Amino acid sequence: MNQNRINHLHDRYIAGKLNAGESVEWQQFVNDPDSEEQILLLIEDSWKKIPVDLLDDLEPVRSDELLNRIVKEPQLRKMHRKLWLRISGAAAILLLATAAVFWFISTKKLQSAVAFKTDIHAGKIGATLTLADGRQIKLDNAENGNLAEDAGVKISKTKAGELIYEVNENQHSANKMNTLSTSRGETYQVRLPDGSQIWLNAASSLTYTANLKQAGKRKVYLDGEAYFEVAKDKLAPFIVETNNQTVEVLGTHFNINSYLNERSSNTTLLEGSVKISTKSGVNEILNPGEQGVITSGKLSIEAVDSRFSIAWKNNKFMFESASIQEVMRMIERWYNVEVIYEGEIPENKFGGSVSRFDNVSKVLQILASTKKVNFRIEERRIYVTK
Repeated sequence: MNQNRINHLHDRYIAGKLNAGESVEWQQFVNDPDSEEQILLLIEDSWKKIPVDLLDDLEPVRSDELLNRIVKEPQLRKMHRKLWLRISGAAAILLLATAAVFWFISTKKLQSAVAFKTDIHAGKIGATLTLADGRQIKLDNAENGNLAEDAGVKISKTKAGELIYEVNENQHSANKMNTLSTSRGETYQVRLPDGSQIWLNAASSLTYTANLKQAGKRKVYLDGEAYFEVAKDKLAPFIVETNNQTVEVLGTHFNINSYLNERSSNTTLLEGSVKISTKSGVNEILNPGEQGVITSGKLSIEAVDSRFSIAWKNNKFMFESASIQEVMRMIERWYNVEVIYEGEIPENKFGGSVSRFDNVSKVLQILASTKKVNFRIEERRIYVTK
């Protein structure tokens, strides 16, 4: 976060004007151990802005001494009551507002008034590989090294948890279909025979021939979400098919979110160019920084911040102006939980960023800190209330 943004959020925090998204962003900033020095500078800066005439009543307690006490003693309630009685009412309000920033850090272990009797751990690297003969290999349990070899295609697993396909061009490679699938709470990475890298998000599947080639084209079928870094090959276009679109590329980086329970299918381009074709025959070319959105069969192109689309690949939840239902669907897939709404569903929009490696309680605490939504965990169920 740059300094201008920090100053903006600090000013709105002091004024009590943070909206729901800013509140999440501010809490994450003050909860970050690396922010402590910046927080102290904010306190000192705020202190200097207090009018001198408001500090007259501080004598014989020097104002700089009081500032030091605030910085060194974050538990404000421990301050001697007589000290605060020496401060004029207006100055006390300003001091409390300033010191509250540091007090917020001191209470970062609490983070929220939300309390959970149980917690749910984050997802993990894992997937199931289904071979053409029906054999299934649980990749999180499989040993590193060779997993299978058939018709000139060798499949192996690395120590880093990556699936690698290698084709021996001197042997005949039959077009045998493989499916790499992740359950809820799993993610996995695969390197295809052409060198293309694919990251598969939770509750997703990728189907392809072992040698990748079909009628001179490189072709895969996606259900769910995946991020692609496609190796360049002008003679063999790379095709991704989903339930409602076909994406054709030569060599590029892009993300496709095509979960059936989302209201739209989104293709986000980071590098290169892709052509999107809908089932109704509409074709559009995407440029970097653009997203193709298919809703009810209709395609639209939008300029977007691609960081939000690939945050999951970088092990983060990152959302902006998202409904609670959108956020909870991400949580549902990654933590393998059931989400139940009790009463009226909050209509607020949420924004923020948090590691996907954190337990679910931390994610929920950040959302609940907006005071727009509350949660309760029972076994693998999360109850959402307004």
